Amino acid sequence: MGDNQTMGVARTAGQSGMDDQKMGVARTAGQSGMDDQTMGVARTAGQSGMDDQTMGLARTAGQSGMDDQKMGVARTAGQSGMDDQTMGVARTAGQSGMDDQKMGVARTAGQSGMDDQTMGVARTAGQSGMDDQTMGVARTAGQSGMLTEPW
Repeated sequence: MGDNQTMGVARTAGQSGMDDQKMGVARTAGQSGMDDQTMGVARTAGQSGMDDQTMGLARTAGQSGMDDQKMGVARTAGQSGMDDQTMGVARTAGQSGMDDQKMGVARTAGQSGMDDQTMGVARTAGQSGMDDQTMGVARTAGQSGMLTEPW
């Protein structure tokens, strides 16, 4: 469509919407919505909603809701709810609830409940309950109950 790929954009096998890929965006095999990918966003095989991925976000194969992933969030193959992943969160292949993963949380292939993983938690391939893994816990391929592994 008009007005995409206007400033040094590299793109392969993708489609774009209005005002998409305007400022040095690299994108492969993806689709975007309105006002998406406007500020140096790298994205592969993903779809986005309105006002999503507006501030230098890197995202691969994911979908997002409104007002999600607004502040330098890197996310791969995940879905998020409203007001989720708003403060520099890195997440891969996971789903989250409301107010989850708000403070620099790195998470891979996991699911979380409300108010879970809020303080710099690194976790891979696991699931957690409420108020679990809240204080800098590193965990791989495990499941946890309430208030386990607090350090």
